[in-house]
Amino acid sequence: MKISILSAGLLMTCANAFAPSSTSGMASTSLNLFGGKKEGGGAGGNPMGGMMDQLAMFKKAQEIAKKKQELDNEIAEMDIIGTAADGKIKVTVQYVPAQLPVNPSPGYDATNIDIDEDYLNEVSSED
Repeated sequence: MKISILSAGLLMTCANAFAPSSTSGMASTSLNLFGGKKEGGGAGGNPMGGMMDQLAMFKKAQEIAKKKQELDNEIAEMDIIGTAADGKIKVTVQYVPAQLPVNPSPGYDATNIDIDEDYLNEVSSED
């Protein structure tokens, strides 16, 4: 008897889990579509809500992208030179900016490799 009452109660709670909930009013996504109202910004606030904040963030993102593009162009014009073996080996590398969206990662190209001939003749692979 106790098991049947317990199983009936468990069955009722499980059945309620799959029942649609009855909520009234608008969905929260439609209320917060453009960020909703700011705290403390009652009726005297901006009638556009958070949309102006999104436009400001978009403008800031455009400014940052423009600065990044300028830096990429400046670095692409530089020759980066690395040396090894007390200056007997020199490698010149050039920065290649990202080609969005095809290749989103920047790269480097070795444009010149200068190895001293005397050093190359006297060095072995074991050194």
